Amino acid sequence: MHAPARLVALAMTLVALATPSAGKLVTFSNTKPTLDAKGAILRAHDGTTQRFDSKPNYYYHAMGYPHCNETGAINGCNKCIYGHNNSLKVYSSPDLSSGSWKLTDTVYPGAAGGFPTCTYFRSQAVYNAKTKLYVLWANVAGCKKPCALCPNETSSAYAMGTSSSPGGAYKFVGMDEPTAASLGPHHGFIGDEALLVDDDGQVMMLMLPLVMLLVLVLLLV
Repeated sequence: MHAPARLVALAMTLVALATPSAGKLVTFSNTKPTLDAKGAILRAHDGTTQRFDSKPNYYYHAMGYPHCNETGAINGCNKCIYGHNNSLKVYSSPDLSSGSWKLTDTVYPGAAGGFPTCTYFRSQAVYNAKTKLYVLWANVAGCKKPCALCPNETSSAYAMGTSSSPGGAYKFVGMDEPTAASLGPHHGFIGDEALLVDDDGQVMMLMLPLVMLLVLVLLLV
């Protein structure tokens, strides 16, 4: 992350509709921090915000960086975002507004979820219609060794957890990593990912390899 020398104030507005008859005008600012329901700065980053079918709330599956000094100023984070104390958290909001976000699950750290001691980034969740479970994915960038749950003791993998609700509680179910054959000449360290559930139920992962100059699309089976 880089702190910009100068940032022009920008605000977006969005009407968050829970039903056709109900709506609220919400303003997003890049100069004011988003607050949780207790009035504190929302300590959540690089995740995915979405609303699932038939669910009234929006859910934010995000990362927490406890070592970062969340002052509300635009000052970057430098090296404070990398460490085994990075947290996987889930928040919910009825309308996306600042001050409405409530913590629904601390996936990691903690013994309840069963996730191994690793450095996690880029968490998100999708719904598996076949199992009727929500599947949480997170990029893994280094785990505390020995790690019996880690594939081949590598630092290039994705951790997965499942829950019957998008808000948790998520339980660790395993790790996986793309094979060298599937990555071709781009094998090695894997980076940020995005999951897409197509209309036919197939799930694809858009992934950035180390070079960060292209996007790979992998079919998950």
